[in-house]
Amino acid sequence: MKKALTLIALALLVFIALNCDTTDEKPIGSIEEEMTPTGMIQGEVQAIEGVTIQVRLLKDGQLVAQTETTGNYQLSELEDGEYTIQFSAKGYEITEMMAVIDDGQTVSLD
Repeated sequence: MKKALTLIALALLVFIALNCDTTDEKPIGSIEEEMTPTGMIQGEVQAIEGVTIQVRLLKDGQLVAQTETTGNYQLSELEDGEYTIQFSAKGYEITEMMAVIDDGQTVSLD
């Protein structure tokens, strides 16, 4: 019995020494890839005197960003993916366009 306990204790010490545990922790110094939003959508809309144009950016139906413009617009720090961009102004129909950001690129929509 004493020999069995000694062998078990020795085996546990070997496992601990070799760091052979079953945790899901990442090793110290491992690099975890993180998605950094770097894409951008920019463009120019036809100015309408005295009217502010709303520019709304949606991803999967959720509002991601919005801005107001009378000409040029820019929406930055966007993750890769497919977006719907809406242009609206009081008294005018809403216009929608699709845009795909890939590898942090800049997409121009006029």
